[in-house]
Amino acid sequence: FSALDRSQISDLSLEVGKLMPTGNLTYPEERLTASLADYQRMEDVKGLKSDPPPIFISETPAILLQTDGKLVLAPVKGVSGLSFAVNTNWDLFQDDGDKSYYLRDDRTWLTCKDPAGAWQIATALPDALTRLPDDDSWKAARTAIPLTAVDGYKAPKVVYSENPAELIQFEGKPKLE
Repeated sequence: FSALDRSQISDLSLEVGKLMPTGNLTYPEERLTASLADYQRMEDVKGLKSDPPPIFISETPAILLQTDGKLVLAPVKGVSGLSFAVNTNWDLFQDDGDKSYYLRDDRTWLTCKDPAGAWQIATALPDALTRLPDDDSWKAARTAIPLTAVDGYKAPKVVYSENPAELIQFEGKPKLE
């Protein structure tokens, strides 16, 4: 309460003191025993994991491409030759012909052959990607089609994880104080 002066802190202290019990607290033994039994039951829960997530560090612009488990692809309805990742919140597509992946980064597209590999700026999009259905599911992806060069755009590093993860991104080397 650093914003309060001494008299305000004193007044606050008195008001809090009025709310606090002043006598002995009596807690029934049955309730205490029951709460301990609940505590023991919670301790015996099997299969819970508290492993920390992987934490990735980047000193350059980066994207965390995260899937919920192994990458799951499904065909785009009404577009032959194109699949999309159903277990990520990124616009991630695969051209069924050459198995290349296409990842939308705002108004640009990145491409690679392996999601965990090196991504580059796409120089062309597969024809199937240009035929995305005209509905809200694909609205954001359609805004980046046709492929256009964005001045000053440099491909970010794409960090791929099949597990919940975190990305810490620095602007260059961290400066510690």
